[in-house]
Amino acid sequence: MRTPFRHYPVVDQEGRPLGLISRTHLLAPGRKRLILVDHNESIQAVEGVEEAQILEIVDHHRLGDMEIPDPVMVRLEPVGSTSTIISKMYRESGLMPENPLAGIMAAAILSDTLMFCSPTSTPEDQREASRLAAEAGVNLEWLGREMFRAGSLWTHKDPREIISQDFKEFKFFDFWVGIGQVQVLESEALPVKREELFKELVEIQKEKGYDLIIL
Repeated sequence: MRTPFRHYPVVDQEGRPLGLISRTHLLAPGRKRLILVDHNESIQAVEGVEEAQILEIVDHHRLGDMEIPDPVMVRLEPVGSTSTIISKMYRESGLMPENPLAGIMAAAILSDTLMFCSPTSTPEDQREASRLAAEAGVNLEWLGREMFRAGSLWTHKDPREIISQDFKEFKFFDFWVGIGQVQVLESEALPVKREELFKELVEIQKEKGYDLIIL
């Protein structure tokens, strides 16, 4: 800004010219380009998201508070998993995710829908999961049980680690709410008692200033 020069040479370590960079590039650098997947609220996005260029949103949650200056493609569907939507996008483009990606996407649907037992689960989730599992060569019921069994291994975890495993915070009007989720095949799998979890929830609520905290 203090010189009349508009362009500057870019050289390598040996001083050989590689090209030119303009004053415009230095004063107005390009923004990061992002696609938001499985979330559309600023509090759940990466740090600095307000400085990025949002290209697209793919999600199955409620519409959040993102303020985007440019028109973007938004795909929100009332299904049990964002992975279901992505699987449909593959199919609509005449493509099929290859194994092991197909297996990972099937596992994501099973996780989000609690093996299709969640109240948010839909027939579309089952159809896409079955299609993905067939491509991956795995049995859906076996995959779901093995996945939840592995996720229920809470040995040597303290109360805070258990609460923080899957924890999100939300803002409803002027109220801040923290919600943690724990999925176990049986309650005896947890190494701590209910009272210990409750005590830790109270501590987290004090530290974070939540109006409500739920596990």
